[in-house]
Amino acid sequence: MNYDSTHIDDLIARYLAGEASDKEREELSLWMENSPENKKYFEGIRFVHDKAVASHRIVKVDVDKAWSKLSSQMTEIPVAAPLKKVIPLHKQTWFRVAASFIILMAVSAVLYFVSRPSASQSTIYAAVDSVTTSTIANTEITLNRYSKIIYNTKKSGRQQELELTGEAFIQVNHSDDTTLIVKAGETMIRDIGTSFNVRAYSDSATIEVFVQTGEVAFYTEQDAGITIKAGESGIYNKQEKKFYKPDAVDINAIAYKSRLFVFRGIPLGKAIAALNNVYNQKFELASANIVNCTITVTFDNETPAGIAEIIAETLGLQVTETGNSFVLSGECSRQP
Repeated sequence: MNYDSTHIDDLIARYLAGEASDKEREELSLWMENSPENKKYFEGIRFVHDKAVASHRIVKVDVDKAWSKLSSQMTEIPVAAPLKKVIPLHKQTWFRVAASFIILMAVSAVLYFVSRPSASQSTIYAAVDSVTTSTIANTEITLNRYSKIIYNTKKSGRQQELELTGEAFIQVNHSDDTTLIVKAGETMIRDIGTSFNVRAYSDSATIEVFVQTGEVAFYTEQDAGITIKAGESGIYNKQEKKFYKPDAVDINAIAYKSRLFVFRGIPLGKAIAALNNVYNQKFELASANIVNCTITVTFDNETPAGIAEIIAETLGLQVTETGNSFVLSGECSRQP
């Protein structure tokens, strides 16, 4: 039997619509058995049809009933000659074939846009109980403990985004062809060829940026923000939604990376807090009466045990190692 392509498309359309007669079903079955290509062609159209039906709620309309109701409300108009019988649009062969191809094209387009690669791709870098350093697209990033960065790169590669939760030191190898944006909460930091630190913990009331070299723009979508240069810090108050520069810069802002701590006449309690932000082994004070003892000391890549001994020696305290902690006790008998 010679199978015309238009005829086959009409058979498939009637079959998928549930209107094919037994004879038409048998004819379609014979055509599919005729060659693997025929069966593959049918399965392809049925797959697209089934996907379209699954994703859309189809409302069946009784066209004849609707036409009958409409006719009863119309005023009869005399005509000069009998009109030819009108075949409803939905029953015409060409309409069924066209509808099948429209469904095929529409669903194919949807599947293409859903399955195609995203215009941007993301990679997650995280630090849990230790500081980690990674190189991402020629940018060296040191993550403090319990921090996370999501790296997004646009398809064009001209804009790179780092979405930070926690704290990170970022050393940028500047390129005129690439722009780096760091997103921290609702703020953004745009690199202008530099190295800088961002502290953006979700439970903190502020977001802090310290620039070691170069310059950055620190802003939000609603506020142009401030420009921070080498040796300066910038702070964003989340509640007030305001930017400002502090009078004094935290010289230990990147101590978690460098392991260099410089304490100059600060309360012991504040020094302990800074140390506990970096080391897994904790430092504890046995009593409140030594919290405000002032200390002047420098730690350069010392071990936690070494730090505890130096503090005790400097202030005339005793140190006891308990579990994962170093407990300092006694009275401040000496001041630096």
